[in-house]
Amino acid sequence: MTQLFVNNFSATVAQTFGAADQYLYLNSAAGLPALTGGNHLVLTLFRKVGIVESGHEVIKVTAITDNMLTVERAVEGAAATLFNVGDHVEARVTAAALGAKADLDSPTFTGTVGGITAAMVGAQPAGNYATGGGTATGTNTGDQDLSGKQDVLVSGASIKTVNGESLLGSGDISAGNPEIKTPTNTSPVQGATNIENTVTLTASGFLSLYGEAMAASQWQVSVASDFATTVVDTGDVAGTATSRTLSAGVLSTNTVYYWRTRYKDASGNYSAWSAPTSFTTAAVFVSYIATPTATPAAFGDALEGGYYAGMIWNELVQSATSTTIGTGSKAFAVADMTSTPLVYAGQALEVRSRANPANKMIGVVTSAAGTTLTLNVTSVGGAGTFTDWSVMAKYRVIVAPKATGENTAIAFKSANTAAPAACSTLSEGRKATLAMVAADTSTVYPAAHWCNNLSIAGKTDWYLPARDELELCWRNLKPTADANYVTANRGDSTIDYKNLGSLDDTVITHGSNNNTSPVGAAYIAGTPAQVAAGKNFRTSESEAFAYGSFSYWSASEYSAAYAWCQRWHSSLPGNQSSNLKTSARYVRAVRRSII
Repeated sequence: MTQLFVNNFSATVAQTFGAADQYLYLNSAAGLPALTGGNHLVLTLFRKVGIVESGHEVIKVTAITDNMLTVERAVEGAAATLFNVGDHVEARVTAAALGAKADLDSPTFTGTVGGITAAMVGAQPAGNYATGGGTATGTNTGDQDLSGKQDVLVSGASIKTVNGESLLGSGDISAGNPEIKTPTNTSPVQGATNIENTVTLTASGFLSLYGEAMAASQWQVSVASDFATTVVDTGDVAGTATSRTLSAGVLSTNTVYYWRTRYKDASGNYSAWSAPTSFTTAAVFVSYIATPTATPAAFGDALEGGYYAGMIWNELVQSATSTTIGTGSKAFAVADMTSTPLVYAGQALEVRSRANPANKMIGVVTSAAGTTLTLNVTSVGGAGTFTDWSVMAKYRVIVAPKATGENTAIAFKSANTAAPAACSTLSEGRKATLAMVAADTSTVYPAAHWCNNLSIAGKTDWYLPARDELELCWRNLKPTADANYVTANRGDSTIDYKNLGSLDDTVITHGSNNNTSPVGAAYIAGTPAQVAAGKNFRTSESEAFAYGSFSYWSASEYSAAYAWCQRWHSSLPGNQSSNLKTSARYVRAVRRSII
């Protein structure tokens, strides 16, 4: 009776196999040899969840009929247990087959197993050890040192495959603990180029021969292929991650790096190091901001220190690159983004001519490297070649909490005289506020200084909203169900607000807002409607704008003596008007968040 061996056989249990059952049904027995003359096979049954194996049982197969195997149970010590449909069956080299766990008193070994001869597993040098089909006997007093059999089993620091197969399934087992499969570098691929500074290193999955859990990984990056020195050595990184993202600033541009990793199991055993692979970094790294948090589902929802009120277009950066309006890839020279990133990959932007913002290109960010911002332009407005570009981004307007971010009586300015040029805007409240703060003291510009000095929820970038930002607060956080004021038009300032990529008024009806996203339509009696219930912005609720006979300042200048405001007034609901700058009015600070 001879044990037969087969390479690369695996199958799954096709019918529940109870602990007392002697007939095992497989999904397929293809690849198994015919059993005649008392020959037999040894297979291993086991359960598997993810890459973790358990419940191993070695069985002896004595007959095969189609996909049904006649078996003897628990032939190498493990108790027979229940296996369910889908559990695994594989042909594996077992301890008995190799002689390591054979009868230690008087073992008998016959022939050759995968190139391992009886002479290799017998402890006593005396005796007639067969290398063919004969019989060799001897006394084995323990596991054998096979290191002298390099030509058969050991090659340098690696254990050769047995009968063409590694004990772990593929290739040689590298130096290190053979209980853990050596990881393989998968990404970046060998020889990859143009790699960014925040590259993610990814290796193959963790696999323990005995089902041990993964406990940690270690990652090394070096400019030397022998890792004599390292630029990254993480030490043990606790957890089951098989990838590692490098922090910005670790790698240099235009440099060849080598990397490797190893895994650690819950018993403290390490795998061998993965075979190192190399990559070359880009000549210039892209620099991105973090992808913004998701925009809330509803107006009035909490967001980054306050409450979401809507979106507006603001200038992000300027470019003087001579560019013809058109679709496709467009590159713009901008201020260096290496240490001060401006955008994130895939961000939607508009690039507008400041002289006439209707001349524009709309697209998404594909690269931001050094001083070059590249967009894939998908749609355009207008035509021509321009050099006065404003790169525009959408921002969420965030209203400050009422308890700490609202002032009930404060002047725009101490005199009815002109404000800084930055106040000639309908949309850039942040720039207008900072310009007033820089221009003079809080005595001269009390509203701007009051907003700028706020620190709420760890945020210190609060400002006085521009007219079109303030309009969002009425449109989307309107406290009352009263009909909007539509009797007469708002004032028509002589200021040209068409600057910094922002749009001027095209009509003078209340609520008309060209700078928001989406564009705000003129008010009608029932639109906008009252803010949704449950947001605490309805009249008399905790976050509601004061409603009755009140006006709120904006940062937008109407004329030398007047500034824009909006009325939360029961007889003029939503009316947009101007007041003398020295008038005491309400202020509700806002901040903005890029989207």
